[in-house]
Amino acid sequence: MTEDHRTCSKLLPLDVAAKHVHSSALVSDVVKDLGLSVVSFCSIETAIGKALREVDDQNIASNQSITTIKTRLQNQLAKSASVLSQEIDIICTEHRLRLQEQDHSFTESKAMYTKRQQELEKVLKHGSNNQVFIMAHQMKILLRKEEAAFINNCNKLNNIEIHFPEDQHISSIPSLDDISIEKIPLTIIKKFSNAQVADNVRHNDSVKKLYEHSSIAYESRPCIRGLAVTKENNLLMCHENESTVSKCSQYGNIEQSCIVGGQVFNICVIDETNTAVITLPSKNLMQFLKYLPMKVEKTVNILPNSLGITLYKDKLVVGGKQRIQFFTTDGRPINIVNVNLDSTSAISYLHPCDDRNRIYVSCESLYEISDNGKSVIKHSGSSIPLSHGIITDRDDNVYVASKNSIMRLSREGIVLNDNLLKTRLFGYDEIWALAFNRTYTLMYATTRDGYALEIFDFK
Repeated sequence: MTEDHRTCSKLLPLDVAAKHVHSSALVSDVVKDLGLSVVSFCSIETAIGKALREVDDQNIASNQSITTIKTRLQNQLAKSASVLSQEIDIICTEHRLRLQEQDHSFTESKAMYTKRQQELEKVLKHGSNNQVFIMAHQMKILLRKEEAAFINNCNKLNNIEIHFPEDQHISSIPSLDDISIEKIPLTIIKKFSNAQVADNVRHNDSVKKLYEHSSIAYESRPCIRGLAVTKENNLLMCHENESTVSKCSQYGNIEQSCIVGGQVFNICVIDETNTAVITLPSKNLMQFLKYLPMKVEKTVNILPNSLGITLYKDKLVVGGKQRIQFFTTDGRPINIVNVNLDSTSAISYLHPCDDRNRIYVSCESLYEISDNGKSVIKHSGSSIPLSHGIITDRDDNVYVASKNSIMRLSREGIVLNDNLLKTRLFGYDEIWALAFNRTYTLMYATTRDGYALEIFDFK
């Protein structure tokens, strides 16, 4: 019947059509379609619910991923920032160290120039016109020599400025390539005056005379064999029998003493330091000592029975028998040079010969030797065969001590004065060491075979 209704094309009256409607195809199809529609809507509703949950899940997962990415990026940025900070710290630290080194160098230079200033003020106040001129001339030559080096050092002074790029130009992860470091010169103006200065000044030391100033007897500390003068104009004395070195005022008053490692014969100071070096012949040693304050330091082996010592072109030279030995100023051996002298005694005193690569040595007679030992000149004179201490003045004249006499020779070896000492009733007996003070106004001589110190005005 239902199938008949699906295929019936007749227009029937309502009462006829409605007859048996419950079993008709119409109702059957409508019921089925509605059921299928409800099922479809349920399926759609389920699908939409599932999609909504998936959206929510993806939202949560995406936020978690974003948080993870954020954390990772933050870690990367923090790490990059830390690396960049360390690199900048290294740059700043290195620049700071350079500035500190330059500051230390300029501080030392300042101290040196302040000392020169004080020395000049002292001479201006108490010195003669000649002394003022000589010191001013020496300092002007030094300043002229140092001007270029000073300007060069000033030009090396600079500071740094660190520049970061603007926000729109910076990369997501910054590095040292993203910043620029600019050197900013420090503007320093220093100009030396243009006073006219002669290259050389003759001090006329060759015509100056010795006048007795004072005499000090050291009966309790006899046998003064070595003398040296510090840059502060203190006198250093070696008391051989007492194994003692004393620091004195420029007029011979003992201010401080120290016991050294054995009988001490000779001494020299290392310029621009607070260090002196002595010979200990009985121990075959030389010993370093500080004189501000007095304190003994290391010892170094030297040739047997070596007596004399001097500073020659930034090297220590020690005199032995027919040989001289060279050391660095910190005591490292350099070489030994054989010297053909008439005497087989040890060289007792040495002194550098101005700029001629030669050294004066005293070994019973006065010799002038080359620093390689190949050239030996023996000087003659009535007092020279008994020679001891040797010094030179500012005009390179040579002074040699002997018994009751101090001889003066020119740099060419011509005897200018056979004996600078005035005759006195009892004489000076054996004279050993000689020394000038730093301003060449006083000469020191150990007389009476080392039992006394004679101080002469040199004018």
